[in-house]
Formats: sequence, structure tokens, C-alpha cells
Amino acid sequence: MQIEEVLEKTQKEYSKFILQNDGSFLQSFLWGEFQESVGNKVKRYVVKEKENILISATVFKHNLPFKKSYLYIPYGPIVLNGLDTKKSEKALKILIEKLKQRAKKTNSIFLKIEQENSKINLEKLGFKKSEKDIQARETLILDISKSEEEILKGMKQKTRYNIKVAKKHEVNIFEVPQKEVAFNMFYNLLEKTSERNKFNLHPKKYYENMVDMFFGEVFKTKVSEVSGSSKFENLSAVGGSGEEQKKTHSESAALSTEANDEQARQIYRFTEKIYFAEYKGEIIATALIGFFGKRVTYLHGASLSENRKVMAPYLLHWEIIRKAKELGFSEYDFWGIVTKKTKKDQIEKWSGFSRFKMGFGGKVVEYGGAYDLVFGRVWYFIYNVMRKIL
Repeated sequence: MQIEEVLEKTQKEYSKFILQNDGSFLQSFLWGEFQESVGNKVKRYVVKEKENILISATVFKHNLPFKKSYLYIPYGPIVLNGLDTKKSEKALKILIEKLKQRAKKTNSIFLKIEQENSKINLEKLGFKKSEKDIQARETLILDISKSEEEILKGMKQKTRYNIKVAKKHEVNIFEVPQKEVAFNMFYNLLEKTSERNKFNLHPKKYYENMVDMFFGEVFKTKVSEVSGSSKFENLSAVGGSGEEQKKTHSESAALSTEANDEQARQIYRFTEKIYFAEYKGEIIATALIGFFGKRVTYLHGASLSENRKVMAPYLLHWEIIRKAKELGFSEYDFWGIVTKKTKKDQIEKWSGFSRFKMGFGGKVVEYGGAYDLVFGRVWYFIYNVMRKIL
């Protein structure tokens, strides 16, 4: 076995391996480029036997005070489907040795791994259970390869009812093809939701970079007419003149595409779309959705407290699910919920939107959480103490 660093010229082979082995978008080549745009150094590696990739990993370097850092592999490494435990462990050991060398050069005090699909016993390799998870340990994944009737039947009765309520109130679901306009509309709602629910956002630049890099990379939208009339005065506040917003909105309601099914299933590049729900001329809910491999992921969402009675978020997600089915995707990841195993402080914060997500049915998936391989014990102890204080 030998280890190789993945470079620009070999990214297609790397991306193909991730997709064929059901890897997360967090391990995609383009997500690594995004992380670099927000200040995290990124390296990508593959461990091969002859010419065959056995495992792959995108590794981020997160900076800490005092010129220290830590290395992080989110939802990885990706392991070749069907690879036996002995070879998996041997390949990971080779990767770890490489990262130990890198850690010395970067003053990294530990390596954090959060596995998704692989079942390697990390404790056997010297890791310890981490006190800090970065990704959610529990999520809800809905099988959208089923028929619409089957998906609806699997929902809770209240969720089906709320979808009908939103339709009765003539809530419009649409996407905006213009990137800058879509971002302004999305972020305006996100800020309001953050203030109301008292949760912290990333810096605005984080979301700007994300949308700038991923928005509309693969799917070429085809606009069509919105059914019914709407008022547009309130839209002028979120970017562009009132007339420009009116023109944009009236041209962009359809969740349709010219991308064929094969493009959707074999997408190499992580892609994002922003969807909106409008009621009587006002945007009242939004969702930023990621597309990668066979899975669609609900990354960020926001909604106004006004007009809650029209149940816009329920119809918003139902229409996104229908669009994802049309494109050939088979899974819809609601990206984080709470269960009985979730930490108490997170249950308090996430219980509301977890109930909302659980109403759509699906399967609760639990991951193993984060494990740390410590390189510098003293600094690791200081890091954990400071993290709890701050």
C-alpha cells in the first residue's frame, strides 16, 4: 500500500471514488476549496493498493490560539465498499502516519475524525472519544426513491395536513436563478430568524463564499410562470429595485430543470440551490439545499414568525423533495435532529425544529461521533479546559 496526495489533476479520480462509495459532500473536492476560502488549509489523500484506492480523506487544518491547530476529517475517511476490516485498518494506519508528520509541521495538537459510513474501531488505533462533536450525531434521512404517495403516507398526519393548509393559502414555492438576488433574499431572512431564536450565525462572508462557489454549478434552471397573482412591494427591501424583484419573482417559480437524470445521479461537484416560500407578496421561509451524489441535504433554513398559520415551511420542503425526486436523487437528509441520546443542552436548542423534521417520516441515523488522536497531551488538556470556559 502507498499513500498519495490528491492534486488538481487527479481530482476526478478522487471524486469518482467518493461518489461510488457513498461519501459525504463534506469530503468532496469542492467543499475543500470552500474551506480554503474561509481560511482553513486543506490536504487530500488516498491510500492505494497498486492502482486501486482503498481509502480517501479530505483533511482540514483549523487554527487555534498560540499558533496551534488541529486536523479534522469530517464524515471520513471514505472506505472502499466491501473492504475487509484488516485492510481498512492497515490503510488508515498509513494515513495516520502521514498526518502525524503533517501535525509536526503545523503545530497540530490532535486529529479529530467523525466517521459516517466506515466502521473502523478508532479506539483500537489509539483514538479516544472526544468531548466535542462538530457534526450532528443524529440525523433524519428520508427515502425519496419511493412514490410521492408512499412518502406522504409515511409522514405524520399533522405534516400532511399542514402541507394541505399551505396549498389552501396559495403559498408559492420558487427558486431565484440570479445568485446575488437569491443570496440577499436568503440572508435577510436568516438574520431575522437568528435574532428571533437567539442562535449564532457564521460571519456573512462564510455564507457569501458558500453561495458564490456552489450556487447553480450543475443544474440549469428553466423558468416558468407562477400560478396566481402576487403583490411584490415587500420584496424591494431584500436587494434590487421593486420592479427588478417583481420581474425576478414572476419568472422563477417553477422547480424544473433541463439537466438530465444521468447528470443528477453522477454529479461530481457539490451544488446548492436556495428555495423560497412566498405568501401575499412576502417571502416568509427559505431553505438552502445541497446536492451531491444520491443525496440532497437541508443545510440552512429560516422563516418569519409572522404568518405561521399558513404553514409555509411544510410545503417548502415537500416541493423540494418532489424536485429532488424529479432530478433522480434518492435520499433527503434533514441534517441534524435530537434523540434521547443527544446532549441535554442541544435538546433544548433543537427540539422545535427536530419535531418539524420528524414529521416528514424517514429513518433516524446515528453516527459514532467524534474521536480524537492526541499528539500533544498538555496542549490538548488546555484546549479542552479553554473550550469549556469560552
